[in-house]
Amino acid sequence: MLSDKGEEVFAHDARGGGAMVEPEEIEQEYGDEYLTVSKERAEPRITVDEAIFNRPIRDLHYHPALCIQVRGKLAEAVTLMQHHSVGAVMVQDGEKLIGILSERDILRSVLGTDVDLSQETVEQYMTRNPEFLKLDDLIAYALHTMHLGGFRHVPLVDDEHRPVGIVSIKDVNEYIVSFIAPQILTLPPDPHREYEPRVEGG
Repeated sequence: MLSDKGEEVFAHDARGGGAMVEPEEIEQEYGDEYLTVSKERAEPRITVDEAIFNRPIRDLHYHPALCIQVRGKLAEAVTLMQHHSVGAVMVQDGEKLIGILSERDILRSVLGTDVDLSQETVEQYMTRNPEFLKLDDLIAYALHTMHLGGFRHVPLVDDEHRPVGIVSIKDVNEYIVSFIAPQILTLPPDPHREYEPRVEGG
């Protein structure tokens, strides 16, 4: 087989033995499987430059500080999360961050019990002394902290340990996707996959 430059090109025989054979012979024997593999290898790969993780957290579209005082009621915390469509609120004692209360904390401790949300305080259910980051910390640190601790949210504080925001794994994902959005959004539908209606919560 000749390439565009007139050079003779051989393909390695996948059947073993070390023999070199013409691509046409492999194509005849393996048919669609050979063509599929060849096509996949020819397609450009989507890569993400590691430099984007060395940018500061302030480059993310993180959420502003959403806080509740330590003696605030659970019902107030739930209302805050619902109203702002977030999964966690930070807990303060005065101006200082002392804890974080997430929807998972509430589900694990309250769901299925006779707890009165209007009477219980967040102090009893929050996670005390949570891991935190600052706006000038690297995005890589945020990912590292979330991965090691199994967190979905990490509070952001200033030098006085006052909450200034909160970063979520969703914020990081959206940031990464923003660099490769054209490749993702222009992908054709998968013709080999059948989509079935799904009932949420079922």
